[in-house]
Amino acid sequence: MKGLVWGIAVVVALLAFGTVGGGYLIGGTLDERIEQAIQEADAETDSLVLTLQEHERGTLSSSATVRVYLAGDIGSEYRDQVGKPFAFELPVEIEHGPLIWEAAGPRFALAQIKGPLRLSDETIAGIEQASGEEVQWEVPLDGSPADLTALIGFDGEIDARIDLHDFAGTLLRGDHEDLELELGGVEGVYRASYGGSERVESFIAGDVFAYELYPDSGKLLDFSLGADMHAHDSGLWPGRLQASFARLELAAEQSAEHLRGEEFELAIDDFTFLYGLNIHSAEDGGDEYGELIIESRTGQSSLREGDEHFRLQAGNLDGVFSNITLESLIAAQQLAQQLEQMSDYQIDREMQALATDFLNAGPRLQINEFTLYGDRGKVGLDGFIELAEQQAGGLDPFALIAGLQTEFQLVAHKDELLSAIEVIDGDAAAEQFRMALDEAAQMGYVDEEDDNLSTKVAFADGQLKINGESADELLEALIMEALVN
Repeated sequence: MKGLVWGIAVVVALLAFGTVGGGYLIGGTLDERIEQAIQEADAETDSLVLTLQEHERGTLSSSATVRVYLAGDIGSEYRDQVGKPFAFELPVEIEHGPLIWEAAGPRFALAQIKGPLRLSDETIAGIEQASGEEVQWEVPLDGSPADLTALIGFDGEIDARIDLHDFAGTLLRGDHEDLELELGGVEGVYRASYGGSERVESFIAGDVFAYELYPDSGKLLDFSLGADMHAHDSGLWPGRLQASFARLELAAEQSAEHLRGEEFELAIDDFTFLYGLNIHSAEDGGDEYGELIIESRTGQSSLREGDEHFRLQAGNLDGVFSNITLESLIAAQQLAQQLEQMSDYQIDREMQALATDFLNAGPRLQINEFTLYGDRGKVGLDGFIELAEQQAGGLDPFALIAGLQTEFQLVAHKDELLSAIEVIDGDAAAEQFRMALDEAAQMGYVDEEDDNLSTKVAFADGQLKINGESADELLEALIMEALVN
């Protein structure tokens, strides 16, 4: 028994020494890790500036304040108008590892960070100075709107969570307008792992986000937005982006500079969206290529602008864009990041080069389903477009046409199709389209039965067929128009 007691005592002593000693040693290296992480995060973006303030190291814990400034064009514009920068502060307590004591029990990690997110003092002073006496804030500006918890692993993994405090009421009150805000159950999660395979997961979800600033208002119910991506040698991040919400409501009224009284209302139910980027190796061992996936589903939707009202019962989209060179994807990403610094001439030149590389690679667009369901019927489309791979260099329109293959099936309820055109382009456009449909039906290009239209368009080996009928004259006219324009 005495041996057992001594054994337990030794284990407890070693555990305590390991926790205290380990915490002290880890605290020493943690300073460098935190400063390095702040520098790396600051270097990753031009829109934010991150700085480390008031870092005090202890044996088992440390404290620090991270300040995040809004930078870039938006940050400069805000500073010009308000006179002070816009910044958040994170005063955090850092618990040193190797043992982190959580509610579920001990966990091995480098450190755990906890703290509130709040506006900086200079930001509060700037807002109060810019708003003047006419605006009264109904909530304290120095109060924390959110709490942050982050666990940092020994291999650099990060498991972070941010919780926005529930709020419902008037955020600020002015002479002629009040800003009403409602937040409920909003939280965000960020996980990142490094080492052999870098991976990032992020997720934000909430029960309700709503605002009202007359005459504009919006509401988002039971919403989520998530991303799961991993690093690739090319610098791209393949993975998936998913979004969903139970209901979206937007309402607005045009300003006096436009058509006063022209109201706008949008409502969408049961919406889901998926975007994916996959990178595959060629079957012949050649270069890798990219594949884009898009899927979307929506329930009842309605759009009203003035006297025009358009409504959908449901809508589906399922498509794949494949055989895209990694060079094209990288160039598109770089172009998107540099647009603000480029002239119109430079953008035009870069877009032409990007289109040339993209089209010469022989991409394929497969639409498995694109269907809109209205009150009178549906409008649907499925099929594919594929280009043959061309020689590297300039874009050859004749080579593209010669290597083009396509086949599409279109089905639509006539009244549903015409009503959509009427809402978008007006009565005159709808009437012109009706006349074009009648002419196409007489030529055998469109089949009509019980107000349901259907047509099949196919192109291969330089021949165009519509509903099985040759349409060479129409093809020649389309080619000439394309070349002229």
